[in-house]
Amino acid sequence: MSYRSSMLSLTLVCVLASNGAAQQMLDLVPADASAAILLRNPSELKKKGDKFFDDLALNVPIRPSQAFDQLLVFLGIGGGLDDTAPGGVVMLRPQKTGEMGDFLREIENLIYVPLPISDKGRMAGNFGLKEADLQEGKIIALPRDRMIGKSALVRGKHLFLAERETPLQRVLDSKPLSAEFAKAEHATWNGADVLFHFDPRPFGASWLVGLDSALRHFDKGDDPQERKLLDQLRRSLGQVRGTLGAVRLDEGIQLQIAALLEKEAPDARAFLKQVREGARATDLRGLPEGRVVVAQALGGGGDSNGILAKVIFDSALRVFFEPGKFVSAADRPAFAGVFGEIWRQLRGSRLAVYLTRDESKLGLFSAVAILDTEDAQRMLGAVRLLAKIAQGTAEDLAKKQKSETVDIEQLVRDLGDSIYRVRESANVKLRLVGEPALPYLEKVIGKADLETSRRAQRLYGQISEVAAQRRKELLAKDLPKFVRPTFAFIPKAETRADVPVDIIHIRLSERDRIIAKQMEQLLGPEWDRLRVAVHGNQVAVLLGSDVDLLDATLANLRSGKPGLAESPNLGPFAKKSAHHVQLHVSLDALAGLITPRNTPIKPGRLTSFGLSFEEDRVQMNLWAPREELRALLKDQFPN
Repeated sequence: MSYRSSMLSLTLVCVLASNGAAQQMLDLVPADASAAILLRNPSELKKKGDKFFDDLALNVPIRPSQAFDQLLVFLGIGGGLDDTAPGGVVMLRPQKTGEMGDFLREIENLIYVPLPISDKGRMAGNFGLKEADLQEGKIIALPRDRMIGKSALVRGKHLFLAERETPLQRVLDSKPLSAEFAKAEHATWNGADVLFHFDPRPFGASWLVGLDSALRHFDKGDDPQERKLLDQLRRSLGQVRGTLGAVRLDEGIQLQIAALLEKEAPDARAFLKQVREGARATDLRGLPEGRVVVAQALGGGGDSNGILAKVIFDSALRVFFEPGKFVSAADRPAFAGVFGEIWRQLRGSRLAVYLTRDESKLGLFSAVAILDTEDAQRMLGAVRLLAKIAQGTAEDLAKKQKSETVDIEQLVRDLGDSIYRVRESANVKLRLVGEPALPYLEKVIGKADLETSRRAQRLYGQISEVAAQRRKELLAKDLPKFVRPTFAFIPKAETRADVPVDIIHIRLSERDRIIAKQMEQLLGPEWDRLRVAVHGNQVAVLLGSDVDLLDATLANLRSGKPGLAESPNLGPFAKKSAHHVQLHVSLDALAGLITPRNTPIKPGRLTSFGLSFEEDRVQMNLWAPREELRALLKDQFPN
């Protein structure tokens, strides 16, 4: 790469590292740009940035105000600049897409810097020119002795500075990015302190290789519908035409990002349609206020996106729990299957984890969840059936209600059903039945239709693997083992506020007593009791020993009080934006749990994340309050 190209790249880095913003920023970016960062009001943002660094007590070599001023010196701009109007750097899409090397070789033809003009005469003087030389819409050559920037273009109140004429000619010929958005959206994006844009398509094969690498964490499984969904997800990500982001500094950091789809993106639009069919706007309504560490809400469930939820949960088990020897590879499909079976009963959920009021008596945490269902009793029946199958009492179920019976032969036949929900439910239940199901599976292997035989053979091998692993652990005390809890469903075990409460009793073996002791420290003496109470078609669940949280939840559901949804500790978007997914975290509390402190942990304002799915985009919002960032940085960099 040439010296001038290197300096041009350095200019891009300097601008990216500085803070600033501009009015009508979308008009400064062509629709065919591959990357851009724009500043709405550099003068205002320099002050905001410096104050932000002061509030966080950050000692850095160069402040945002200093970086911006040094950039102007580097560009040779001494006067005529309007530092209250838009400015930044734009990189156009290369004519040839493919490898990163091709992209870098063409970089001098792609980058330009839009500079807002306050005085055209003084701006011209920066280049040894006269005001008359800067004519509207005309590309001019600048003196060749300049370190950077050999061509310039004036459009309206901006001067576009570039190393070559090529990017400036494309500016004249291209429509602006603002034309890609409805006018109603312009104020949102143009009102940001910093606007950034990135289009992955110019990276061609490199971008797709990165996607494939990321998606390797997802197991496509045996079912064709699961494989089809993941293939569709991969193609959908390849049809993203760009991301647009907005940053605001105001009592913290607000970040808004939209991943936009190509106009012709059948796979991506079909994928989003499927996700949207089961999704709805959600909040934390009904959960009690308190010392919240983590809270989340999901506005979805059902068949339409249950497959995706199961696949993501399965991948999370493999990435986070298998390496720690908590969940074995052989057991993972059963855990994921049970999760998917319950998820399909939901129409929304919210959950919060709280620090208890007395750690010595109640453990460190308690968690409360509210599950929205179409039929709460049907959901509890499904949970009760799964618990009894897993407990190994399937032979007794015939004495119960018809809805709670297990016909293993029918479950084996259901493996070949054309409906995903039916065959997946059969798969999960047969896994839980375990070794008693092996003779029934053996009967159909190689004798039933191809799909049923294939699934039966795979399931036979998986059940046999789990059984062999368990026998191996029993015979060898020193081998690492995995936690395999069993569950007992106890209906109407107690009453709270005139509401009957069922209990799911979590049982561990004697060999797991060390883990049981750890669970008691985390969740208190009643860590093994999962309390379940029903209000209409909502199911309230408590994990932990602080039963007052369950009482407060039931009181909120009866009275219709918003509870945590109206907490002043939530981010600014949590109460007014329609998100399908919300996550709120006390970074300060989490840091305090792992870093020694002289003062008690007191969760306060929460860092908030929201995700929504639209017809042509996926949108994300993030809010990190100033005090959260300050406390976190203080723990990480105490000096």
